[in-house]
Amino acid sequence: MKTRRRTPSPWSSSSLNPPAPPSESSELPRSSPPPDERSESPVSESWSNEDLTAMLIDAQEKIAEQASLIEKYESEKAAMKATFSRRLVDADHQVQRASQAKIKSLEREFAWSRRCLLDQIRNLKEVHAEAEEKHTETVSVLTRAQSALVRQAESLQRELNDLKTCSPQLWHGQSQGKHGKNSAEIRTTVLKGPKRIRDVEDQVENGETSRKRQRM
Repeated sequence: MKTRRRTPSPWSSSSLNPPAPPSESSELPRSSPPPDERSESPVSESWSNEDLTAMLIDAQEKIAEQASLIEKYESEKAAMKATFSRRLVDADHQVQRASQAKIKSLEREFAWSRRCLLDQIRNLKEVHAEAEEKHTETVSVLTRAQSALVRQAESLQRELNDLKTCSPQLWHGQSQGKHGKNSAEIRTTVLKGPKRIRDVEDQVENGETSRKRQRM
């Protein structure tokens, strides 16, 4: 390490105000005041070129050191700024990539959900159409069956009315000449009459029950 010689400050009062040379007009030299023993200093108040050079070199070294520190600080500052800028750009890119990936994922999920929903709607429409077709067919069959039952019931009712109308005459008997029947045919008709009436009544009752069930 370089050792520097300590020298008094060049900005002292003695350096700024050097002693004036003796005036030519004065013939007698002025008597100098007696020296004060307390003000005596081992260091000379006059500055030599060597001292000034050393002080200048010292100041230049300090200035160079400060300049080096400033340059180092500026370099570190520029490096930190560049690093921060790169990190900021990288973070921005990462956010953009993550956002784009999330948007694409949501778009795929939405498209898949939309396809599933459309498939379900199409299936429901097909099921509804089949149900309507079956319902129409069932209604048609039931209508035809009801019409057939109504016609059958009307026919049975007419037959029952005819049998009821003919039964009293058959029970009391009729002459062969009037109806063109012999006694054996009359007896057979008389015996079959009540049973036929009961059969017709049962058929009519069954027809009414079937129609009630169809309405329900």
